[in-house]
Amino acid sequence: MKYYHGSAAVANNSGWMAAVDGSKLLSQLSVVGTHNSMSLYGGDIVQTQSMSLINQLNSGVRALDIRVKYDDGNMAIYHGIFFQYAYLGNDVFSVVSDFLLQNPTETIIMHIQQEENDSPVGLKFGRQIDVLASQHNLPVWNGHRNPRLENVRGKLIVTYRNFSPVNIKAFPLSYFRNSEQGWVMSHNWELHDKWQVIKGFFKTADNDRSDTKYRHSLAFSKGVFPYFAASGHVSYGTGASRLATGYTTPGWSGTYPDFPRVSCFIGICTIAFEGLNTLAADYIGGGNIKRLGVLWADFPGKRLINNVNALNLAKQG
Repeated sequence: MKYYHGSAAVANNSGWMAAVDGSKLLSQLSVVGTHNSMSLYGGDIVQTQSMSLINQLNSGVRALDIRVKYDDGNMAIYHGIFFQYAYLGNDVFSVVSDFLLQNPTETIIMHIQQEENDSPVGLKFGRQIDVLASQHNLPVWNGHRNPRLENVRGKLIVTYRNFSPVNIKAFPLSYFRNSEQGWVMSHNWELHDKWQVIKGFFKTADNDRSDTKYRHSLAFSKGVFPYFAASGHVSYGTGASRLATGYTTPGWSGTYPDFPRVSCFIGICTIAFEGLNTLAADYIGGGNIKRLGVLWADFPGKRLINNVNALNLAKQG
């Protein structure tokens, strides 16, 4: 299962980093992150995740994308204009702090973004981050920019966008090299082209022997439903059928070569869409790369998470 649209934890990986060599630098690690980690409400156009935050962490996710709006003194979780019925302190910082306390071999990367870039509340926003981090005993890493895993076990590495931290140790988004190809797709049939670009980014990160820290994205939330980009399905269900592209073989044998051929009959096969989660999981699991960085995904399944995590156990070339 590479795409998952369920609420229970999809895997039991709460302590998977215990098996990773502690001398590995942050730049050498490969982890799955959830894009817009708390976006569980708002319908197919808005929803990007189905697991709760703790179930994501227990499944092996180690990077979180938290979008926050300063709302009359409250730090509320939003996706665009959609409130996600959660708050930064009790529903994010508390969960992460407790998880790291119970799983001291792990580290988490958290990207915090002010969802509405409203400069008049920028200072208030940063100060409130500090207050909540202190209240919830958030174990934030305050050392250098490329620590070894052994130094950040049990700690949180914070990046930010659209606000300036006051006291909490955090790094700007540029802390990671952003190899995202954008989050907009014009239509479903652009999916294969996007995948080709993503594969190229994977290869670039893998071939780079410097200490550059990479972040990639499989997530699209404009022009197509997030679940479709992740799954290629006709509907959001984990086991839903793939959507047909409208092309068949042998007439269009060279079309969308990375997409599957299904429902074959008397030599004619339908070319179906394939989701980015499955394409990435198969490519990574096929031994094509050894290092990735952070991979942001919507609705990640067990095999996607496990295949990325396994990169950390392989010997570096």
